[in-house]
Amino acid sequence: MSTKHHFLLLYAFSLLTAYSTLTWNLRPETHIPNLVQLVRKIDLERKIDAILIMNALNTRKCCLSDEDIKILSTNRTVGLLQAETNCSHSFDDLNADMLFIRCVSENFAPEQLDQMVVCLENRRNVRMMFIWSSEYTEVTSPQRAELMQEQEKLFTYCASKRLLNVIGIYRDFLRDGHYYTYSYFPHFQLQRKTLAEDCFPDRVKDVKGLAIRTLPDQVEPWSLVWREDNGTVNDIGFLKKFLQEYAKRINGSISYPLPVEPENVPDMSTLISLLKNDTLDIVMSSTTGRTYDVDVTAVISLVDLTIMLPIPGQMMESELLPYLFNSLLGLASLILLFVFAFLLTAEFFLLQGYTATEILCSYSEILLNVVLRNLLGQASCTRVSVSSKLGKRLLFMALLFTGILMSTLINASLNSYLTNPISYPRLKTFEDLINSGLTVKTSPDTYSTLDNYFTADNINKSKSVFSPASSSKDLNLQRNSFDRRYGYTLLSSLWDILEIYQTFLPEPLFYVSEEIFIVKRQPMAFPLQKYSIFKESLDLMIDNLHGAGIVIFWSRQTYEDMIVAKKLNATHQWRKMRRGYLGFEDLYWLWFFYIFGVGISILVFLAEMWFYSRTKQNGKGKCSIKNVNLRKVKRKK
Repeated sequence: MSTKHHFLLLYAFSLLTAYSTLTWNLRPETHIPNLVQLVRKIDLERKIDAILIMNALNTRKCCLSDEDIKILSTNRTVGLLQAETNCSHSFDDLNADMLFIRCVSENFAPEQLDQMVVCLENRRNVRMMFIWSSEYTEVTSPQRAELMQEQEKLFTYCASKRLLNVIGIYRDFLRDGHYYTYSYFPHFQLQRKTLAEDCFPDRVKDVKGLAIRTLPDQVEPWSLVWREDNGTVNDIGFLKKFLQEYAKRINGSISYPLPVEPENVPDMSTLISLLKNDTLDIVMSSTTGRTYDVDVTAVISLVDLTIMLPIPGQMMESELLPYLFNSLLGLASLILLFVFAFLLTAEFFLLQGYTATEILCSYSEILLNVVLRNLLGQASCTRVSVSSKLGKRLLFMALLFTGILMSTLINASLNSYLTNPISYPRLKTFEDLINSGLTVKTSPDTYSTLDNYFTADNINKSKSVFSPASSSKDLNLQRNSFDRRYGYTLLSSLWDILEIYQTFLPEPLFYVSEEIFIVKRQPMAFPLQKYSIFKESLDLMIDNLHGAGIVIFWSRQTYEDMIVAKKLNATHQWRKMRRGYLGFEDLYWLWFFYIFGVGISILVFLAEMWFYSRTKQNGKGKCSIKNVNLRKVKRKK
């Protein structure tokens, strides 16, 4: 791989491919017999891509000779580091495919390894070989006891830092015939093994019944806790299946160090604190890992943090006509009304030189008595003779077909309301949600992290929509009971369950808009202790489960899990079916237009009577299309 070939460029110190006196300007100690053979044995267990060697603290002597280093660097990159030096780029590419050799001098103290551990960060699976400067076979029995005490001190320190892949050898390890390590499971124990045994076996492959300490976060639908009628507390869920499978694979088990009760739902900050103080190994929860100072596993699933909104109710009969007038149909009718009235008036008068009063009078009559009647599909007194101009005939034909179309659409809209009442429009964008005044309930943990999802410009405006529930338990109860007074934040994994559940209800109650969400495609993973000994093997298992399709299979079982946990058996307040007769308040707009029309008709009738009597006294005709046409005939004569 390219990282292997470019590994040489990352070192801050001199890297050795062919050694001379340039390396550190120091003289190495004597040659360690057959160290190369031991390295080759380790390489056969698992490939070694590169070797990084760090000398002992407070000495400039390397525990390996030039000859050893030259042989080790034949087919791989070898680098040298000073123990006193701060972390360099050499540590950046440390991984499980490398071998880290640390020289250990006499009078060892665990504090001498602190800087090395800091540089390792969370790369605790690196294979490490500690080479002691002493020779085990050349010392007396009391001195051997002291060496073993120092060896135990070293491995106790490694166990406390969760460095499992470590071995220790003395300079005469070949004559000794052994290397030293320790067992972590089920408890710490110093081990002296022969060189024929594997130096770096998979230590987490068999934890010998160790209990993995965890607690469920009780966030639906992946972690469910409920109490049976007899008082027994049970738990189930998508996340527990992961940990159960993992514990089975490593010959372990799952334990809850604290009581688990559905009445007491722990918040995430409490669970993270339990991780940090070594009460828990893994939290049976899912998080992005961005907010908390902990490690996370490989990604379990990608989810959306979205908002579940109540479906708007049906439109009342009293609001039907205003809705139609405000719709595209009403706008089109209004435009056509004035356009046809203008065209017909223009056809009658604009080229005849009549006064503005006569044109306005005739325009009003054409608007109300001709065009409006045609658009409503009613009969009118319009007459078009055969001798009329082609433009006039085409104009009235267009008015006829437009009237048929518009009246059909209006009647169809009114008739369809009887079988499928119109509902209020749904919220489509986040701006619509802000302007609607709807309150969105969210959990206290989610509310505290909202600042991470909104920009500084609109955070106050956007956050005003949300209201934290008193607890996660109250939010779950209110959300699962489909209380339509509020919207609710939830993960897309839970919405998939509620969407299926609503198909068994008389009518859907909530919906999710694709344009209204908090964050999309959020990677979720298990939070676990920093430098956890379970991380590498758990990551590998999660990747294998994804490849086998088991994760998808488990996620599809979450609906049944919710039913088993009795989380979806709440009663709901359905919309009451209306029975009885429509009252005045239901069709007020009809009565309003009827009374308004009658009033206008009376006023027009009185105005015509007054105008007729006045014009009769003055010897003038009344203003009407009939009189105007008569005047045209007289003028032609």
